[in-house]
Amino acid sequence: MREAAEEWVRKPTDVHRRTAMKEAETAGFDSAEAWAAVGAFWSGDSMAPPEAPKVPPQPHFTGLAVAGSVALAAARGPAVRREGRLLHFLASAKDIAVGGAGRLEAETD
Repeated sequence: MREAAEEWVRKPTDVHRRTAMKEAETAGFDSAEAWAAVGAFWSGDSMAPPEAPKVPPQPHFTGLAVAGSVALAAARGPAVRREGRLLHFLASAKDIAVGGAGRLEAETD
C-alpha cells in the first residue's frame, strides 16, 4: 500500500490514484500507509467510479488524509521520538516537492 501511494507521488496518474485507494480499502484504512493512499486518491478530479458521473473531492480532503498519515506514522514506537519524526517527515516532503527522492534513513535505537 505504501508502494502504491509512493507510485502515485512519482507518477500521478489516475490508474495509480485508484490503485492506491483500492489498497487502502482492502487494508481497512487502519494505518498511516492507508491514509497516504487515500490522500493520493482524493487528489484527483473524482471520487466516483470511472464510469459514473464525476464527484469531486473537497479541496481540503487530500491535506487531511496526508496530515493524518504523517501523524499516525510519527506516533509509532516510543513517544519521545514523535517530534523528531515529524521534522524528518517534513524534510522528506520538502525534498520530494523539489524533485528529490525524499528517502529517509532507518531509525537507530
